[in-house]
Amino acid sequence: MKYVFFLHRLFYKKTVVLIISTMRSGSTLLKALLANATDVTNIPEQNFQKYSKWDYYKDKMRHKERIIVLKRPAKFSEAGSYPILPDIPNVKQIILIRDVYDTVSSLKLMHLELSGNLLSNEQLINDYWVPVYKGIINRQLLTNKNTMVVRYEDLVDKSLIITKTIFDFIGSEQGVGVNTYTKPKHYKWRWGSDDGGDTIKSLKVQKNNKEKSDRELLEFIESSKHIKIIKDQFGYKN
Repeated sequence: MKYVFFLHRLFYKKTVVLIISTMRSGSTLLKALLANATDVTNIPEQNFQKYSKWDYYKDKMRHKERIIVLKRPAKFSEAGSYPILPDIPNVKQIILIRDVYDTVSSLKLMHLELSGNLLSNEQLINDYWVPVYKGIINRQLLTNKNTMVVRYEDLVDKSLIITKTIFDFIGSEQGVGVNTYTKPKHYKWRWGSDDGGDTIKSLKVQKNNKEKSDRELLEFIESSKHIKIIKDQFGYKN
């Protein structure tokens, strides 16, 4: 009977949801919020760019949930090629974006903590943030019917509304939105494979109340035509 049960999972139609973003854009938070639904997986970060049909079939057997969520922000070395989408059926994409100032500020702190080195605004913006989102735009993912764009600021400011919309988009049976979540049971959040900071461990959505006090970063952003084009595409007004 156990064999028959797992074989049934293999032939049962499941949906794979990709969370596509830069690092420090809230992908761990979004994955945790979605895992509130009983039909959505709560699994560690996986590189969906190397996700094969064999991986898909293994996950169909391994997980009872009908919706498999895979999140993998772009690494620094992947900025020019990300995202590479897997060739598997029933895929939906969530493009997650966060205000460039807050993303870069957070990336600076993360990289300093992990390596002891402070990256420049030019490195983080021109060599990372801009190429990642230009790649998303150039691959025409924003106009794909199976794509939903989520702005981090909306996710934290209107958590109940936005998560309900996402649940509907991915086909979850979850009927209401959420703004809290639980710790994963079978793995731990840690740097390199999820968010390892303290905020995620609060188990609830936290709004960012920090002032934008880095004048050099603000001026760099204001002078960048590439950033303006991307912000316009994603609905940022300023």
